[in-house]
Amino acid sequence: NRLLMQIIQPSDYSSTHYYTHPHPSPKFHLETDMATVIGFSIMVFIGLFVKFIHIPVNNITVGG
Repeated sequence: NRLLMQIIQPSDYSSTHYYTHPHPSPKFHLETDMATVIGFSIMVFIGLFVKFIHIPVNNITVGG
């Protein structure tokens, strides 16, 4: 019985901690989402630039 209580008690604390912990505001979520979208957009633009402009031009100039 004592071993069972030692196993159950930490999980009980973690679930209460989750519900009592202050969650981020919707404004913070929006700012984080926008930063993520901007970052992914920049990475996609760089990838497309390398794929469609840098590699073909490099192949033409080097000739191989």
